[in-house]
Amino acid sequence: LSYSSMSSYLECGKRFELERVWKAPESPAWYFVGGDAVPGAPEMLDKGETDDVTYAWNTCWAKAEVELPEGVEPRASGRKSTQWPNKENRDWWLHHGPKMVQAWVDWRSTSGYRFLEMPDGSPAVEVPVVFEFDEVLVKGYIDRVMVDPNGQVIVVDLKTGSREPASSLQLAVYALGLQRTSGITATLGGYWMARQGEVPNLNSLGHLTGDLVGGWFNDVRRGIEAEIFVPKVSPLCNSCSVSAYCPAVGGSMEPLKRNMSK
Repeated sequence: LSYSSMSSYLECGKRFELERVWKAPESPAWYFVGGDAVPGAPEMLDKGETDDVTYAWNTCWAKAEVELPEGVEPRASGRKSTQWPNKENRDWWLHHGPKMVQAWVDWRSTSGYRFLEMPDGSPAVEVPVVFEFDEVLVKGYIDRVMVDPNGQVIVVDLKTGSREPASSLQLAVYALGLQRTSGITATLGGYWMARQGEVPNLNSLGHLTGDLVGGWFNDVRRGIEAEIFVPKVSPLCNSCSVSAYCPAVGGSMEPLKRNMSK
């Protein structure tokens, strides 16, 4: 499991089943493309692959866009506005995406934060972690591990959405993975919000212990193995990429079952 898979299961069991068990085709959306390109470009820059923001953005956008299925117009998220009556479509991302990447470069150079140096001497960019909670193998990549001006080690995750995540669980999972994989302790974590160009809040992670988080991972594992996939119907269903196959909102799983039988 990863934090992403656990989060998906907890947010909506039926969506998890459709996406990860039945491998339902997801309807494309521009935020998927932007959500890959915006973090991808800073990764290129931070690893020293280029120092050209425009080149990094164009490279990562093209790589993400080429994965879109042909003949299907991706969905646009967000709200309509006078300037953007078609919501956050391709034009919106091409306008705002490079600005988000530049905002990362600006924040990185002015915040006083620096990349933690890993034991092998590399900067802590996209740090892989693989560790266990009892019977659950957890895998993930930490966007950044940084050191603040006071010398504190901080886990940072880059987000392109309009709202800061309400939970610091993702950061805690990464901090636990960092400690168990590399022996490095991070007691704080924060989300760098691309639309704001900053980490608005730092979260204490000490209360989310390995026993507590590990218990949740094991509960999710048991639910998956027992094939317990309960739908959570909410306004978010309107933007769900697999809603066409979800019986809870009028979709049908029959196409998936026919494909499985083949």
